[in-house]
Amino acid sequence: MTTALVTASTSSLPMELIQRYGIELIPFTIQFVDGNLRESEDVSLDEFYRRLVHEDVIPTTAPSSAGQFINYFRQHPADDIIVIHVGSMLSQSYANAMQAASRVQGRMIYNIDSRQFALGTGLLVLEAAEAMASGASAAAVVSQIEHQIPNILTVASLETVRYLRLSGRLGRIGAMAASLLGIYPILGLDRKGQAEMVGRARSRADSLTMMIQQAKEFVGSAKIRRMGILHTNVQAEAEAFAKQVAEHFPGIPLLISDAGPVLAVHGGPGALGISVLREEA
Repeated sequence: MTTALVTASTSSLPMELIQRYGIELIPFTIQFVDGNLRESEDVSLDEFYRRLVHEDVIPTTAPSSAGQFINYFRQHPADDIIVIHVGSMLSQSYANAMQAASRVQGRMIYNIDSRQFALGTGLLVLEAAEAMASGASAAAVVSQIEHQIPNILTVASLETVRYLRLSGRLGRIGAMAASLLGIYPILGLDRKGQAEMVGRARSRADSLTMMIQQAKEFVGSAKIRRMGILHTNVQAEAEAFAKQVAEHFPGIPLLISDAGPVLAVHGGPGALGISVLREEA
């Protein structure tokens, strides 16, 4: 029996880890005015960020369609396929894959709604990859990941509200953007995985301090399994923030990762955030 671990490019994992664990990536599509490009395949991160900043119309993103998932599942050689998706309240990826799985026979397809985004999803993918490497069955891996989902916190501070306002994809948060001028909003997720504003700061430094405090309160007395810093095209700032975080969480390895286009089209370049997975509370 063979098992494949699949996620979307939205999981924000470095390519080194993707290759080490043999994780398969399904790219999201970035929809520019002049055409559609597949993330990481047709457009590099550098080129994406260059276009994001200089073009007048903000691009949008789209997951694979149900038809594309059907073709992917039918052609896959594995007996079992585990797909860990960005939160279903943020993307149609999970819904499309569930529809596709219902029409594919001959293999077990496990679609998991991470109820997370960016590195929050990525930490779960890493947990699944290590469990599989240790010999866990597909069913055991799925059970483990589903139990871990409530124990992840992801928060991100935006440097600008321009993209939040123009993307039109975050409901009431986007509608509030005009009232946030001069404010650094901190975005998070509620229990269902719906985006919500979890803090407002008057400066970048205050927003980083606030996120560290939110992470500390979330972890409480529990142990930390994994932790990471996410960003959108501000690697140097992310590294400096990681040093600040490490002072509050000594001895915890920190993964630093660019969150990529799906977060950037809504939050813009310059976003910084934390993802933390605690032991089950």
